[in-house]
Amino acid sequence: MSKLFEVGHRLWQRAEWRAPPLLERTLFPRLYELEELVVPLIKPHLDVYELQGQGRGSPLTVTYVGLDYGKPYLKSVMFVEEPEEIAKEPVSVWRPNEVVNAPDSDIVVVAASERLVRKLPRQNALVLPLYVEHIVDVQGDWEDVKKRLRRSKGVRNEFRAVERYGYTYEVSHDDRDFEVHYHTMYLPTMKKRHGDAAIIVSEEEARQHFRRGCLLLVKRDGRVVAGGLCRPQGDRLKFIYLGTVDDDGQLMKERVIGALYVSRIRWANQVGYKAVDLLGCPPYLRMGVFQYKRKWGATIGIPPTSHKQIWLGFRRDTPAVRNFLKDNPCIIIDENGDLQGLIVVDDFGDVTSEVEARWHKQYFTPGMKGLLIRSVADLLERAWR
Repeated sequence: MSKLFEVGHRLWQRAEWRAPPLLERTLFPRLYELEELVVPLIKPHLDVYELQGQGRGSPLTVTYVGLDYGKPYLKSVMFVEEPEEIAKEPVSVWRPNEVVNAPDSDIVVVAASERLVRKLPRQNALVLPLYVEHIVDVQGDWEDVKKRLRRSKGVRNEFRAVERYGYTYEVSHDDRDFEVHYHTMYLPTMKKRHGDAAIIVSEEEARQHFRRGCLLLVKRDGRVVAGGLCRPQGDRLKFIYLGTVDDDGQLMKERVIGALYVSRIRWANQVGYKAVDLLGCPPYLRMGVFQYKRKWGATIGIPPTSHKQIWLGFRRDTPAVRNFLKDNPCIIIDENGDLQGLIVVDDFGDVTSEVEARWHKQYFTPGMKGLLIRSVADLLERAWR
């Protein structure tokens, strides 16, 4: 049955990649909603793992259920070293409560469909989007767009680096450029940065995107040093992936990635797109990738084709659980379906107006309804002790 599911998923992807733009914009978001109804019939069980190890401040046991996406990052912030991972009996998608009340776990994580997560209790729990998208408005005269972007000190530094190091760019539709970039830039960059946790875009999928889009190449002294695969999606330009020559550390210090961001935003503006889609990332506010995309003035949201969520249930009040909550500000979905930033503290009474203002400047992002500050006691009020 799992092989049938994998074959069906690949066929679904190919149909989407090859669909005309109008169908891609109008039909596929609805088909993704239908997918949420069909998938449980094809794959009626969720994988279950028990993670055991040392958390920050005390031992920690986590039951992880469902999609693997996001698990490597959660493991890295929950545990001080790689935990032991034990495969458990899968659970039926129709009876998820069989594991959410796991008596031996401190935290239960369920990464699954929105429909399933809605059935789980909200008490002592948080609901997060599986990932959020980052969209940058590039409408208007280029000089006006530059002024908007350069309000951020970090972005001003990126523009200065483009001038200092003489970065230029060009757009390519050449199959040979695609081959070189995929194998000598994209794959090495992903493998070096993410190792076994890397989520690789297959060459087949990348080629389908390339045929509908283009490759934006950044040059320095006439030599290609970085590039990214782009594809139109309605009035947006969507970045599929990027890579640098040999994942060159010196080029990274010299802000080659910033040059790639500046180049694609400028090109999208000149061609007439309304926005650039910087792609998504997990919903954790301290993540470097989240902060990097945020500084470009991006607005966050949940992609219309995404119907997956993360449910975090807290079963025990322990030092490791408390430290995980305090160390990882995140984006949650409230009971009205709005995105909210969440910061957890020991005692809300200790938060001064100056500290609150600093957090707002550091974490609040367009697309959020607000930035919530809650005490650990509020979230763990009824957790086992």
